[in-house]
Amino acid sequence: MRVLLVEDEPAIRTAVSRGLTQAGHQVDSASSLMEARALAAKSAPEALLSDLKLPDGSGLDLAGELRVPFVLMSGYATFDDAVQAMRMGCVDFFTKPVAIKDLRRALDRLLHRTRSETLQAVDPGEGAGTTLRLANPAAAGLVVQDCQARAVRWSDPGEAQRRFAEAAEATSSPAERQIVAELMQSAATGRLVVNAATDWWVAWLEAGVDWQETEAERRQVIEDLGERCVWRGDGALVEVSRD
Repeated sequence: MRVLLVEDEPAIRTAVSRGLTQAGHQVDSASSLMEARALAAKSAPEALLSDLKLPDGSGLDLAGELRVPFVLMSGYATFDDAVQAMRMGCVDFFTKPVAIKDLRRALDRLLHRTRSETLQAVDPGEGAGTTLRLANPAAAGLVVQDCQARAVRWSDPGEAQRRFAEAAEATSSPAERQIVAELMQSAATGRLVVNAATDWWVAWLEAGVDWQETEAERRQVIEDLGERCVWRGDGALVEVSRD
C-alpha cells in the first residue's frame, strides 16, 4: 500500500518510515502539510498516516482534502480531537509515543478494509454492451448476478458529446445519466466503462483529470449524485445503489 506519512519530528518520521517500508508498504514522508500536498499531487496515496498537529496546520485538514483512509497520531490530542477524527472516518487514533508494531497493525486493518470495500469495474473491451456474470462473497456463500457492461472512448470534446447517448444507454435514472455526462465532460480525451446490475451501477473513467483544482466543482456535483466515489489523477470510480 502507498502510504503518505506526515510527521514533523525527524527521528520519529525516519523510524516510522523504515518500519512501514520493512512491512512491505511504499512510504512517501513529509514534515509539513505543504510538503505532503506536493507529494500527494505527484503520486496519490492510498492511505494517510499523520501527526495531528503540524507546523502549518492539522492532519485532519489534510485527511479531509485527500479523502483516503487515515490514521492519526498526537502527543497533545484532546477528547474533542479524537471525536472529530472518528467522525471523519479515522481508522485509528494513537497517543504518542506509539509503537511501530501498533502502526503496522493499524495499516493492516486499513488495508483489509480498503480491499474489501474497493469499487471494481469489469472492462468489456470496446464496443456495445456485454452481459457478464459476477460472483460476490456473502455470508451464505457466493451471490452470482448478471451485469451489463459498456465502454466508450473519445479523443476530443466533440466526440465525447456525440458518444454520450451511447454511454447513457447503460443508465436507468437521471442521476446516473448526469454522472455519465459530468465524467465525460471532465476530460478532453478519455474512456468510460459503465457496469449496470439490478441493484448497483458503477462508472469507471480512465482519463487524466485534476479533481482538486480544475474539476473540483464537477467532482462535487458527482459526489452529490453518487454514493461512493474514488478520485485519482488518472481517473475515477463512482458507484450508485439501485435498491
